[in-house]
Amino acid sequence: MLWEQLRTCYHDDAHIVVSWMEGTIDEFIEGSRHLVTTKAPAKHKIFDTLVWKHGSRAIVECITTIQIRCELDKDLVDLSTHTRLHYRAEKRNGVWKLLTMDAIYEKDTMKSAFTDGTFSASREELSQYRSTYANMMLRQVKYGGHPNGELAGEDRPESIARLYEASSKWLGV
Repeated sequence: MLWEQLRTCYHDDAHIVVSWMEGTIDEFIEGSRHLVTTKAPAKHKIFDTLVWKHGSRAIVECITTIQIRCELDKDLVDLSTHTRLHYRAEKRNGVWKLLTMDAIYEKDTMKSAFTDGTFSASREELSQYRSTYANMMLRQVKYGGHPNGELAGEDRPESIARLYEASSKWLGV
């Protein structure tokens, strides 16, 4: 992974909020590096990107699918999480960089990578978590993590409205 190059995309005071952590860009990069080398790499497939610019500030949103292949319950599973990555970007000293990153969770699925695989998460097991990222949260818990269940998601439209309202206010529109 190109960790140093990723770091150059963010301002020093950047703040990241995703399912597995909230903190600085340096904490995010260190945590990501650890996850990739010890647990399971998460590949992010980025599709359409929208930008709303006002002066030296911009809101950027990317339609993204996070794909993870990992071992779970003695099987190899594929996790696919559909999100919108929501960024605030700011031009400082003539240079555009990212200031925040938030995830808006839409839906996810997780299944065995094999047609005769043994992994299966029950509805009861998944019902403990948010419907928009229940599979991701279950995987994080099984790997010893503590996912944040209070993030923006389509199952809670008011959470998305709050994020958009705060971003619009920050943008000055």
